[in-house]
Amino acid sequence: MKSTGEVIQQLQITELLDERASQVFEVRNRRRIVDQDVAFGARPFILCGLPIRRLPNGTLTYRRQNGRFCLEVAVHPDWGVPFGQDRLLILFLATQAVRYQTREVRFRSGAELLVECGMPTTGAHYSRLVDAFRRVFGSTIFFGTTDERNRAEVSHCSRTLPVLCTACFRSADSLMTNHF
Repeated sequence: MKSTGEVIQQLQITELLDERASQVFEVRNRRRIVDQDVAFGARPFILCGLPIRRLPNGTLTYRRQNGRFCLEVAVHPDWGVPFGQDRLLILFLATQAVRYQTREVRFRSGAELLVECGMPTTGAHYSRLVDAFRRVFGSTIFFGTTDERNRAEVSHCSRTLPVLCTACFRSADSLMTNHF
């Protein structure tokens, strides 16, 4: 005969498994009816993320290594390194590029992008979006691998942004007028 503690533990495990099975069923069902929220992230940002917090003023490069993978960001001195929620802009644009099978993502205005992201179109949110665009598209981002087996560094680098997705962002204050 099982003790009360063992029975309770078994019930908790059963409830967790039942909840997990329900979640898996929901995902599979949404996938089947093509009603699934999916986002696409570029491999470099999954393996070697951008900083969570703003780096100190004057920081012009950022480097992050994860095993043999390396992300390096060279930035514009006025705007700094992309950080924090700037990653969401990159994820959103990558998702749009994959969803519509295009290397160019266009919006008529910043407000349109805010609405598309489900954010308020107030001045503060718009200002943060403008700053995020400046940081992301003012950066040159390299992703590479190093082969440590040969004891000599071998790097394979490719320019990730803005080749990953192109944004034409026209607004009243003419934030960006060029295709990057």
